Amino acid sequence: MQHSKARPLLKSLTPASSRTLNGSVRRDRLIADGLPVLISLCALALWIASLSQVNVREMNDLGLVSVLPVPFFAAVVVLTCSFCLAMRQPSARASVLLLHIAILIFMLYGTPAIVEETPRFEATWKHLGIVDYIIEHGGVDASINAYFNWPGFFILAAFLTQAVGYESLVDLVAWAHVFFNFLYLAPLVMIFSSATRDRRLIWLGLWFFYLANWVGQDYFSPQAFAYFFYLVILGGLLAWFKTTDGGAAVLGAIAGRSRGIGQRIKPLLGYVTRQDQENAPSTPWQRMGMMAVIIAAFAAMVPSHQLTPIAAVFAVGALVGFGRITPRGLVILMAVMVVTWMFFMAVPYFRGHLESHLGSVGKVDQNINRSVANRVKGSPDHILVVRARMAMTVAVCLLAFAGVVRRLRHGHWDLSLVLLAAAPVLLIATQGYGGEMLIRVFFFMLPGLAFLVAALFCAKPGAGASWRMSFSIALVSVLLFSGFLVARYGNERMDFYTQDEVAAVRYLYSTAQPGAQLIAGAGSLPWRFQDPEKYRYGSIGRDAIQATDLEQLEAKMAAAQARDRKSYVLITRSTKADVDLFMGLGPGALDRFERALLLSDRFETVFMNEDAAIFVLSDRVDTVGIVQERER
Repeated sequence: MQHSKARPLLKSLTPASSRTLNGSVRRDRLIADGLPVLISLCALALWIASLSQVNVREMNDLGLVSVLPVPFFAAVVVLTCSFCLAMRQPSARASVLLLHIAILIFMLYGTPAIVEETPRFEATWKHLGIVDYIIEHGGVDASINAYFNWPGFFILAAFLTQAVGYESLVDLVAWAHVFFNFLYLAPLVMIFSSATRDRRLIWLGLWFFYLANWVGQDYFSPQAFAYFFYLVILGGLLAWFKTTDGGAAVLGAIAGRSRGIGQRIKPLLGYVTRQDQENAPSTPWQRMGMMAVIIAAFAAMVPSHQLTPIAAVFAVGALVGFGRITPRGLVILMAVMVVTWMFFMAVPYFRGHLESHLGSVGKVDQNINRSVANRVKGSPDHILVVRARMAMTVAVCLLAFAGVVRRLRHGHWDLSLVLLAAAPVLLIATQGYGGEMLIRVFFFMLPGLAFLVAALFCAKPGAGASWRMSFSIALVSVLLFSGFLVARYGNERMDFYTQDEVAAVRYLYSTAQPGAQLIAGAGSLPWRFQDPEKYRYGSIGRDAIQATDLEQLEAKMAAAQARDRKSYVLITRSTKADVDLFMGLGPGALDRFERALLLSDRFETVFMNEDAAIFVLSDRVDTVGIVQERER
């Protein structure tokens, strides 16, 4: 009772100016937090409203950016300004910044799922077919293709499909891009937090990671799945197992073996061995638990993807080699696990591909040429898209380099993050990876690059954000966003599929007998989503399309039918876009080929809708005679 009576007395003794000041501080804090939240929600509403104006059928060879309305771009600009405003607050709430990141993820990665009719990417449908096979057969057959030699992701997807009672994941996989990017958020925070206590730098690094991730490997795929574990491993090691001396003992010993070199690099050792940040507080049991998580994550990665485990070995090896982490034997264990899987579990794949893999090891020029020269072709707009991808990749790397220089000037070396950005380059010497190696290398470099780009703007921890700096962040963000749309969605005209195209493929599977030959106009269409082992797949071919040569196609179909394999030709809207984009034959090349099929009396149309047509050889065609004529 005495205490309760004392409260009014104490309140009366509190100066009015102090109470007014406290109220003013609370009001200012409410405005500082509330204003960015309000603006970001307005940006979200503007983005949602803009999507109703998108007609993907009107897309040209520049992709999705060609049909996005002005309000869409305005929404991202508004969100960017709101994020910069929130970043100006020295003690901005994590929840406010997280809201901005979440909205950004939906804008950048969720737009196709809303404006398109079905899941995008031919590979998405192919992966659904592998899941379907595992559900139907209760196992894998490593002789079918490479995916069955690294089946971990597909086995998990099959298990979850059955566990939740779904017949197929086709209704969910369109949102895989959004799902995986949210999944990456926590391990990215661990990685960035290992190098700084500056919350603004951490959040800005996340912001730039999502703006720069144009690669598009976060769809329903083993790569997206394995990449999560890649981030978990790096985040766990950097947060819990950093060396206390920054690797001084290891590097000092190396320098000491050569007195001349040791004297010359001694000044540099002060920077190289500087500790980025202290380890997270932990007990020995907790560290053992985290190490178990790291090993389990790698064990899940190895049977799921061919390339990511090698990237992880290189990244961890770089951290060990420069003395940044303590578990130096971990990289040996990881390498043994990778080699064991390759030589014992993936034997069916390497039996037919080992020579080609070994032939590309060390051939850096050849592997780069496959990733660059072979892609700079096609329609003029598509070449512009490829150049935009190159420009964006180079721009991010240059900004990251500038960030390293600026942080160095403020006494921060950030060596661990520099190593994460540099180590994936070693992958170029291993193989060409089907012409995609440079794309994958950039994807693995991105966590380190994003942090270093953010460091360009937040070089000095605790320093306030000036209006000039906020404007610079906004300008770079808008430029990256513009490049992101062109680079990531530049092939969208062929990457998206309509319900009519899917209906045509479903008709094909309901009609074609096992062993049938299925020939597509080009590679991009929604097929192989069921019974991947039952059919033979092919394409018409560039030469036949260029010359409108029906005889080549007729001979291919006749050869199959002479062996009692019915042949079907499927031409869809997306395959026409594929030919226009990549073959350099001018617009409408496959349209002309399709018209020739329709006019020919040697082919019959068995299915047709607005976006697809299926053809077979006419019964009047003498398939045996055609084969004999070809053999002469």
